[in-house]
Amino acid sequence: MSPHVVLVAVEIKPETRDEFLRAIRIDAEGSRTEPQCLQFDVLEDKSNPNKFRFYEVYENDKSAIDFHRAQPHFKAWSDFKEKYGIVSQTVEKLDGVMFTHASTGTISLGTSAALVAAFAFGVCTALRLLK
Repeated sequence: MSPHVVLVAVEIKPETRDEFLRAIRIDAEGSRTEPQCLQFDVLEDKSNPNKFRFYEVYENDKSAIDFHRAQPHFKAWSDFKEKYGIVSQTVEKLDGVMFTHASTGTISLGTSAALVAAFAFGVCTALRLLK
């Protein structure tokens, strides 16, 4: 099964930056301890210090996400949004097609990529046998 990636783009209000950084640190550090969280990175836009991206990778898209949203560290992020508001937020849900595991450096092929690789291997083998 492919890893499930959540890519969040968020813009915060400039006057809430310190509070945001406290809240997202709690969420990111807590998320990294979750058994099905493979990676959780917080990235800051170089041209706008109030724009951030969260790059979250989970083993799957259902139980891992449900577990994540039920954790106290996720509540820090939710509470921040409720108390201070944000300028904007977009969320993309993606499948890891060719994914490098941060902890091991190994590359996993998602279901589609694995099928393509297996098909290509089969075709190459068949062509060699025909020679």
